[in-house]
Amino acid sequence: MSVLAWIMTASVAGSLLSVLTAACIAYAARPSWIPKLVSFAVGSLLAAAFLEILPHAFGEHDHRPAIVQTSASSTIDEHEHPGGNADIHKEHGHSADKNTSHDHKELSHSEKPSASSISLTLLAGILVFFIMEKLVIWRHCHHEECGELEPHEHSHGHGHGRAGLMIIVGDTFHNFLDGALIAAAFMTDINVGIATSLAIIAHEVPQEVGDFIVLLHSGYSKTKALLLNAMSSLAALIGALLAYWSLQTVTHWQPYLLALGASSMIYVAIADLIPGLHKRPQLKDTAQQVALILAGVAFIAVPHFLLPH
Repeated sequence: MSVLAWIMTASVAGSLLSVLTAACIAYAARPSWIPKLVSFAVGSLLAAAFLEILPHAFGEHDHRPAIVQTSASSTIDEHEHPGGNADIHKEHGHSADKNTSHDHKELSHSEKPSASSISLTLLAGILVFFIMEKLVIWRHCHHEECGELEPHEHSHGHGHGRAGLMIIVGDTFHNFLDGALIAAAFMTDINVGIATSLAIIAHEVPQEVGDFIVLLHSGYSKTKALLLNAMSSLAALIGALLAYWSLQTVTHWQPYLLALGASSMIYVAIADLIPGLHKRPQLKDTAQQVALILAGVAFIAVPHFLLPH
């Protein structure tokens, strides 16, 4: 297959496989378990944001496609100067390597966003999701009589789906960038692309489980939750195709989109889910909640440390 065919196949198959696997795990839970599993979702969402997404946004994991471009340029240069220019390469190899290394460092440094800009994007994202939730509440109250709402009363009514809506928005950003990463990997080497796709699936399944739990808790039916997650996963294909045709542009915006995706997970976990946990203040319930939150964190942390990508 061509590189483009590999990219499209891996993006679609990988995304749908992770969604279907997560759906099987989430759907195995009994309906009566869903309120208790909200604690698990809190842990998985926060762990995904702070262990997976934000480290990538801050550049801790070196997946910058500029390396791909540098490698490709080196290969082209080798083909353009075969045989007879070997002596020239030997004579000037050391200085050329130094210049290439220097240029690469300057490129990486110039493209790497500052920590303050990523932090500002994260803060802006949280404020945007707050405003989005307010707009949904105002729209609901415009059509129906609304008194003063209890803090995050999501157990009944239309407001119940706000957390689900925002988690889908954030997941779409994340899937888009996963597709871009898959494209960059396949443009380097087919084997690298396959390994990267498998690693992304392994990391995506735990996060998707948490997303499904949030959607089910938000009042969505199992069918609608599966449909929304499947539609969100198709953003990986869009990201992969855009990266294939304009890798440099996608790479430039990648850290900021990651920060926005992380902000949705942090906001949903802290503003929408945790307040509901405080309605069960008994010691037994609190111990159960803490244990499930830690289980959700471990569900993300274990593949994160065992299968780094």
